Amino acid sequence: MRRILYNMEFKGRGEQQTDGENIWITQSFAPCMRITTEIDADGVDVRMEEIDGPRAEFNSKVQAHDGGEFGPGKKFREWGTVSFGNGNVLNFDTVGAGRFGPVGDSGVMQGGIVWAVDGGSGLFENAKGIITSNFAVDAAGDVVDYHTGVIYLP
Repeated sequence: MRRILYNMEFKGRGEQQTDGENIWITQSFAPCMRITTEIDADGVDVRMEEIDGPRAEFNSKVQAHDGGEFGPGKKFREWGTVSFGNGNVLNFDTVGAGRFGPVGDSGVMQGGIVWAVDGGSGLFENAKGIITSNFAVDAAGDVVDYHTGVIYLP
């Protein structure tokens, strides 16, 4: 069994679907990146360096668990795909529920969610695994989303 481990920083937008349903659509992109965690006497910090290569694409739908309006403090479900190019796409759906809420009084919301991977296409056709997401969204709908994925291929 082959294990694939990845960490990525996705940036994009989330917007409410226009057909009247209480579903939000998100789309974001992540460049190839080298991420280094540094621990020293001052604490912990990270250094991120963009490197040459293609971008990954993240697309999802988000809905409040109760089917009502999506918003801060409400549990939500999210499902969709992560595409790494060349037909290599992961399919995911929520494990449990995601949550988010305000961070201070700047209008920024922070949240997290865990997704189960159940197959996909290309390299990921029979993949299984878990992706965690730690994200922030501002009042304009701009999203920064940090993913850690541990994926197993048969």
